[in-house]
Amino acid sequence: MIPLWLWTAFAGFAIGMGYAWWEKRNARNRPASQVARLKLAAVEEITTLISDKKQVKAIKLLRLNTGLSLLDAKNRVDDWRPDEEREAAR
Repeated sequence: MIPLWLWTAFAGFAIGMGYAWWEKRNARNRPASQVARLKLAAVEEITTLISDKKQVKAIKLLRLNTGLSLLDAKNRVDDWRPDEEREAAR
């Protein structure tokens, strides 16, 4: 026979894990309007990092300031080019 305290501990753990899974699942589906907006200083620093060919640091900074997933931040940094590079890429 399993003691009652063990059942309640397991139930609490299962409920907590279910809640954590649900929050993680819904965080990915959050609309872009709910993602934190970047401050001007962060925009300038990310632009500087990208122009210095330091994409990894730019991705980290973007994730830190917005809460984006790694893939979303990488895609945004890949599309984020200074105006001169954007014109040269066309």
